[in-house]
Amino acid sequence: MTSKKNISISAILLKILIAWALIAFVVYPVISLLIQTFWQEGSLSTEVVGKVFSSARAVKSLKNSFILAFTLVVTVNIVGTLCVLFTEYWEIKGAKILRLAYMTSLIYSGVVLVSGYKYVYGADGLLTKLLLMIFPNMNPNWF
Repeated sequence: MTSKKNISISAILLKILIAWALIAFVVYPVISLLIQTFWQEGSLSTEVVGKVFSSARAVKSLKNSFILAFTLVVTVNIVGTLCVLFTEYWEIKGAKILRLAYMTSLIYSGVVLVSGYKYVYGADGLLTKLLLMIFPNMNPNWF
């Protein structure tokens, strides 16, 4: 005998909303970026790749990104496992708050960290704008 699942309207709407959010905020921007980067003047162009690898600054950024990715994979797994072990094995007062505080930072990872640094220290960042008011001749790409 086969059983049928009762699928509620709210569950369907939630799934549609999640799918829309993923497409709107993840898939579409990535595809749009790739099209804008590699599709120029009506044809496929890999000229951008040559420009990236000929720039010392871009190559250094790529190298740092790979180092960050590898380091985050290792450290997040080690720290995350230790957080779970310590907060679950021993009865620590406030363990739920500790877990929440530690584990949310594991989820956010380096992406949010880099975005925050760019927001503060980037060419249009808050600190950079403040420093440009004080030192008008300063290079806005100082960081």
